[in-house]
Amino acid sequence: MVSYDQASQNQSKILSFLESFGYKDVPLIPVSAQKKLNIDALIEAIETTIPTPIRDMTAKPFMQVLRSFDVNKQALLWRASPAASSVEVSRVDY
Repeated sequence: MVSYDQASQNQSKILSFLESFGYKDVPLIPVSAQKKLNIDALIEAIETTIPTPIRDMTAKPFMQVLRSFDVNKQALLWRASPAASSVEVSRVDY
């Protein structure tokens, strides 16, 4: 744990660093994944800044990636549809 004064100094340094790259007025949310602190505030800030898109589960995929390792003559096929924000993975025999 750090003191309030140390945390305030750290925040100022981080904000100053971000401003040097052109990021002004950005939210700075301290979190601790180990102690599970402020994760809810982080998720809320992400949802506020980048809202979850509405998914269209009927949209057809338009990107297909076939990856084969030539071990069992099988491949993995990824079908991604960014419009639907979903990914489908299936095995393909060839």
